[in-house]
Amino acid sequence: MIEGLKIEMSSEQLAGRLAERIRWHEQTIEAYREALLQSEVRGRAHRNRSLLEHQVREHQEQTVVLSLLREHLIPGEVYRLTECDLRFADLVPDPYLGSFVRPELDEEGAEVSADPA
Repeated sequence: MIEGLKIEMSSEQLAGRLAERIRWHEQTIEAYREALLQSEVRGRAHRNRSLLEHQVREHQEQTVVLSLLREHLIPGEVYRLTECDLRFADLVPDPYLGSFVRPELDEEGAEVSADPA
């Protein structure tokens, strides 16, 4: 009998998925930094500066966690992942958010919509 839903991935497949998520977070960090930079270039403080800086830190922290996981996979092994494992590894979207999204920012750096990952 099989209990629950679990996904098996080779260490190579898992490393590839983690690398994709790391790249996504790095691109998101750059989008937030660009919004901050553009507001400075225009000579005015961004009205949501602390929120954008917080988002940059969160994505940086997630990049560190995912990099740590990827660097410590055991080559040639198969990983059996539960839903909890998939969420921890940032491989499935948060059920409350609905999907992975990267904010689309207007020229003032305000969020105007979201881009699915």
